[in-house]
Amino acid sequence: MTHRAPSLMQHDGAGRRSARAAYTLLELVVVVSILVILTGLAIPVTQSMMADTRQTAACDMVRARLADARSYAMEQGKPFRFSFVDGTGRFQVAAEDDSSSWDNVQQDTQEALGLIRDTLPEGVLFARDPNATAGSGGWEPGIVYLPDGSAREDALLSFSQEGLAPRGLRLRGLTGAVSAVTPDELENNSP
Repeated sequence: MTHRAPSLMQHDGAGRRSARAAYTLLELVVVVSILVILTGLAIPVTQSMMADTRQTAACDMVRARLADARSYAMEQGKPFRFSFVDGTGRFQVAAEDDSSSWDNVQQDTQEALGLIRDTLPEGVLFARDPNATAGSGGWEPGIVYLPDGSAREDALLSFSQEGLAPRGLRLRGLTGAVSAVTPDELENNSP
């Protein structure tokens, strides 16, 4: 038995054979139009998923830096502070008594033992507690970890991003434990 390659020939309704060499222009236009429409629908969905991912990354990043501040305080036997500039994504971890690291808000990102300065993912900003006193555009008072691993007080940090509900982290001062909070807890402002 011999096998034949598929033919480009088609049968019309009368049993005659006609050649079909390629797709018509109309078929190509329809396929390209469908692809453009699907891409147009997928882009906003992808962007919103990425925005949510940035907020989650910000929470994870700050949680890690709070752990750094706690470990530095315990290792070096002196208080370390995590602080941020309200309405921006900039934050810093440094020894509380190191005034040179807290004087300059505009200083470039640095990382050394006991000094970490970084920014949150693009579009994610720190949002100060609405009941807190207004800041001066500099470093907020922040969270201070003591050499025993505890923090001076309970704290609530929130992260805002346009178009999304805020996310946050709660710090329990006595234990130094950090946990995620819901948008409802942020609205009720319950540290």
